[in-house]
Amino acid sequence: MFSFREIKITADYGKPTDQFAMKMFPAENPRVGLRLMAVLVMCCTILVHISGLDETPEGLRRGEVGSSNRVSADGPEAAGKRLHRERRAVKNNATSSLAEVEKRLKAMEERLDALLQVPSKSSDSSLSAYLLVRDGRKNGNQPVVGPPGLPGKTGPKGDQGAVGRPGEKGSQGDKGEKGQAVGISGVKYVRWGRTTCPSGAQVVYKGIMGGEYHGHIGGGVNYLCLPNNPKYAYYKNGYQNSGRMYGTEYEVNTVNPFKKNLHNHEAPCVVCYVSSRGSMLMMPARNDCPSGWTEEYHGYLMTEYYGHNKQRDFICVDEDPEYISGSGADKNGGLLYVVEGVCGSLPCGPYVAGRELTCAVCTK
Repeated sequence: MFSFREIKITADYGKPTDQFAMKMFPAENPRVGLRLMAVLVMCCTILVHISGLDETPEGLRRGEVGSSNRVSADGPEAAGKRLHRERRAVKNNATSSLAEVEKRLKAMEERLDALLQVPSKSSDSSLSAYLLVRDGRKNGNQPVVGPPGLPGKTGPKGDQGAVGRPGEKGSQGDKGEKGQAVGISGVKYVRWGRTTCPSGAQVVYKGIMGGEYHGHIGGGVNYLCLPNNPKYAYYKNGYQNSGRMYGTEYEVNTVNPFKKNLHNHEAPCVVCYVSSRGSMLMMPARNDCPSGWTEEYHGYLMTEYYGHNKQRDFICVDEDPEYISGSGADKNGGLLYVVEGVCGSLPCGPYVAGRELTCAVCTK
């Protein structure tokens, strides 16, 4: 408990010195808290009571000495009566005043203890420290927590911490685009009768249809798509004993399923490439593709005339073919005729005798 005995009172009854006033009333904090005012009022009250209590035995003795000095003037009897009255008044007043002061001091101690137990504001910290502390400790044992100091300088950068634990598994992301199937390297095909490729296919090169002469019994049997700009290595001009390569004409004077007049015109061709698919199928007798396949183009089956000595492959010529510009003369090299079904050897139900057969080129 706080005791008034621990308060240092100056010789002039507690008048604060300049140094103490600077601690209690700093210039940067002119506002005095309510608790500080209460403590000051209590201190002043104590000092007033102490100043009025000079009725100690020593004071009484000083009064006796003064009274004895006045005996000669008033006479022994009058002086004795006066001294008796003064002693009785002093005894009564002193007893009452001391008891009352002690009671008031005790009450003020309790109030002051209650005030000092409340957390102090910054304006009361100086007075609280002065009243509670002589050497920086409360009651000589417990340290007193002062106001926060100024922020210190930034320290050096610490060492890198340890690697944290793995986080929780995240949610599944959006489905990506379909990639190219493993092992697919693309597919190429020839579009007979045209110089352009369908949408989604790349042009490898453009050319003209070539083949063996229709009347020869030897030589090659397949049609080729020859490039427009051949490149030679070793050569010997003139015809020697060798195979022969001719241009190929449309022979459609008796039946022409196409929109243009193509008879005796040379047929062009183009080689196309599709990178996203790996297989090619020429579908005969249909102008569409099986389920799961992509149609590149469709048209009509064509080959060499059945009565000639030369046998050829069956190829699928586009339904809207082109021809080589400037051609049209009847050169009769390789020839292209439409193909008709023969009922009997083929089932006559689905196949109709003498009807021109269609075709389609499909990829997957």
